[in-house]
Amino acid sequence: MALAFNKSLAVRLIKWEPVNERILWAVFRFDGLDLKIVVVYGPVEGTGNDEADSFFEEIDRTVKTTNRIKVIILGDLNSRVGNDNRGIEEVMDIFGENGVPNLNGKRLIDLCMGNDLIITNTIFRHKDIHKFTWCEETRNRKSLIDYIIVEKSLRNTVKDTRVYRGFEIGSDHFLVSSVLRINFKMVKKPFKVVRRIRADRLQDVGIRQLFQRSITEAYIHIEKTACESIDVEWDKYKCCLVEAAKRSCGVVVCKDRETRTP
Repeated sequence: MALAFNKSLAVRLIKWEPVNERILWAVFRFDGLDLKIVVVYGPVEGTGNDEADSFFEEIDRTVKTTNRIKVIILGDLNSRVGNDNRGIEEVMDIFGENGVPNLNGKRLIDLCMGNDLIITNTIFRHKDIHKFTWCEETRNRKSLIDYIIVEKSLRNTVKDTRVYRGFEIGSDHFLVSSVLRINFKMVKKPFKVVRRIRADRLQDVGIRQLFQRSITEAYIHIEKTACESIDVEWDKYKCCLVEAAKRSCGVVVCKDRETRTP
């Protein structure tokens, strides 16, 4: 199990935990909202009722949170929920795959009903090619078994959920993407003052001579000191050069804050 996210969200990650080999969760904090992402990989249909029941029970325990924390479940649940939403309109819409739920699908529907969750794969009308998440071409089999599921309170933030083909990773599953529009303030990066040495001042004869005297004195001191290795000796020479340049030429704050070589 793994969860990959944009590095800009690293400052939002407050905690994460692998529950077992099939479930992993992480909590991201936004202004006024904690978002719990639960990544799952469900047992294949028919592997045993005990294993499947245990898996969905563990998800149920994982998604139980306070009102402040909102939940999103995503992953391969090996469940087929069909497209008949009579009596379960709050859980799913009619745009899933044709057919009836399998046993894992019924377990998933029960999980969603018990936790006010919505199966977003079923609420947007798409072509079949943008709906089926798994395909076995040799046997002409395909189905919708990978899901993005959100809390009911997040329903209006979901703008689309669909499959994208063409991302080749050696798998018989396709990429499932969901667009959520959540308003929050971006965390500002801490202000960092960037300074550079005014090397242009070495054009002045007096400053250039001062710089030369400074590094000569520093080199003499280094030569009298035993060094452990060539790397240590180089670090000392480099430090002397930089310090001599700072004393002779001075430094200036970079207005664009871009890092520069001293």
